[in-house]
Amino acid sequence: MLKLKYFNIPNEPGEPVICGLEATRNNMKNPDRDKVSRLDALPNIGKAIAADLHLIGIDHPKKLIGMEPFKMYEDLCGATGKRHDPCVIDVFISAVHFMEGGEPLPWWSFTQERKNHIIQLPSP
Repeated sequence: MLKLKYFNIPNEPGEPVICGLEATRNNMKNPDRDKVSRLDALPNIGKAIAADLHLIGIDHPKKLIGMEPFKMYEDLCGATGKRHDPCVIDVFISAVHFMEGGEPLPWWSFTQERKNHIIQLPSP
């Protein structure tokens, strides 16, 4: 079971404290899509996921535009020879979403989209 950790971010003196998911949304990385050149400058992308993206041939943020996150995940699993946590798909969805003009959102905002997609797949 996934437990989300909520936290407090202090504001200016005299203002209320922001809590939880809204605080996360307000503090997401939000680079200029036209100028960003490093994968790890994107929302939800750190050094490890940037390295994973490089493994599958994505070395620039603009290469995410038009990509299929589920195929990216399968390519990553193939490149490394192991199954990765399915939450990686959520991160890939968030990165493609952002580069295609969407607002920067926490990766877990895309978990339901992943689950809905998987439910719609034909049975083996």
